[in-house]
Amino acid sequence: MNNKFLQNKYAKWYFNIIKHRCQNIPKGYVEQHHVLPKSIGGDECDSNLVMLTAKEHYICHLLLIKAIASKEDRHKMYCAAFLMGYRIKEARKGKIPACLYEKIKQEMIENMAVKKRGKTFEEIYGKEKGSELRKRKSIQNSGKNNPMYGRASRPGNQNPMYGRHHSDETKKKFSKERKGKPNLKLRGRIMSNETRKKLSIAKTKPDTLVYYWIHIIYGLEICTRTELSLKYQELQLSIEDLRRVAKGYKRNLHHKGWRVLWVN
Repeated sequence: MNNKFLQNKYAKWYFNIIKHRCQNIPKGYVEQHHVLPKSIGGDECDSNLVMLTAKEHYICHLLLIKAIASKEDRHKMYCAAFLMGYRIKEARKGKIPACLYEKIKQEMIENMAVKKRGKTFEEIYGKEKGSELRKRKSIQNSGKNNPMYGRASRPGNQNPMYGRHHSDETKKKFSKERKGKPNLKLRGRIMSNETRKKLSIAKTKPDTLVYYWIHIIYGLEICTRTELSLKYQELQLSIEDLRRVAKGYKRNLHHKGWRVLWVN
């Protein structure tokens, strides 16, 4: 059990309360407390149970936040203290100090955000529950609930960036912010050797690559990347959407009927 706790004053105060109540059972209303909480490996044996007053029980859970060694286990202690504090606040009409309640809640939310960051629903909640939550979230953001519902795309001169370019300073700022951060869209994907070769060529020979522009109705047209860039405005196409089509990100694999494929 000792390897679960830090050697600090909070752990000392915590075990002082436990030791005192093991020798002196309180009278009147009492609450059962697990010395090592079940969520971090505790069990139901008599040596791990102690009877505390309601006040002592809450204080012990506050001390556990500072006394537990593992960061992941401390997150669980934040959740336990928050839930207990919420019940006390409701029962006693806010008599728990608001600043303490706020601090515990903020810490709990930050820890949960770190724990979930970059993970899918399935990774967080399991395959079955994760898939169910994903479907529910999709329904919630469909139709009129979608913030983009009824808003047409803004091609050409309707786009606020039409005819404008980011300055070199802005580009460097964007580059600096993104550097070293993983691209979550590519998370879990393994590029084939053929794709790696194409990307390598694309970076070294920007004007020699050729795209196929294949339209669902109009047929086939071939042009270089330079020629392709001149057609964005003429056909009111989105550069970003065409790039996503070429990389295979867009589910429908075309943008306004145009499909973009590599020639070499």
